[in-house]
Amino acid sequence: AFLMATNGLTVAAYARDGFFQLVVAAGVVLGTLVIGEWLLTPDDHTARRRYRVVGALLIVEVLALLVSAATRIALYVREFGLSVDRVMASAGIMFVGAVLLTFAITTLRGRTARFAPVALMVTIGWVALLNIANPDALVVRANLARATAGKSFDAKYHAALSADALPALLNGASVLPAAVCQDLELHLRLVWSERLPDGGSHLDWRAAGLPLSNAVSWYRDGAVVCPAPLAG
Repeated sequence: AFLMATNGLTVAAYARDGFFQLVVAAGVVLGTLVIGEWLLTPDDHTARRRYRVVGALLIVEVLALLVSAATRIALYVREFGLSVDRVMASAGIMFVGAVLLTFAITTLRGRTARFAPVALMVTIGWVALLNIANPDALVVRANLARATAGKSFDAKYHAALSADALPALLNGASVLPAAVCQDLELHLRLVWSERLPDGGSHLDWRAAGLPLSNAVSWYRDGAVVCPAPLAG
């Protein structure tokens, strides 16, 4: 047990250390390349050729850094499971990589005017896909799958997720051991009793939406999570 705990701490330290620095470095390189291209004289073809060569090399190196960052996240997920922060970090890596590739196929090929509109389209697509993916539900499904494989399941953490996670929790709670499922139900009731002190009668319209509406209905119906025990 001591060796397993030590191994877990080692993986955590490796996965955490330097990850955000890698992502920040990617953003700094991209910003530097954009400013560098803007400072170049339009008719200085020699300087522009050198810029493209150096820019391509830098992008390749940064993509390698992003692969390293993704590997760190994968190690963390394998050891401790998925979390919303890890989903967002992974999504951030993909976004930075997509913007770098956009820069490579536009600005580095002499199509500078196309970089901004294409990057905007990439950003819109990234945001749309992130919303469609539903990070909270993704976390629940991934960690429920780990639980079926004998891994631990943090009931308190999952209960604190948003209303977007609730359908996945209700659909998958039956795969959890009875004690863990009951712990999840307890934490969910506590969390939603705090979020809906009046039973959801006076919700802020700014927070309104189908997930929250379904959560209110579930809470009013008794906040049941675990399947009823078999009679006899």
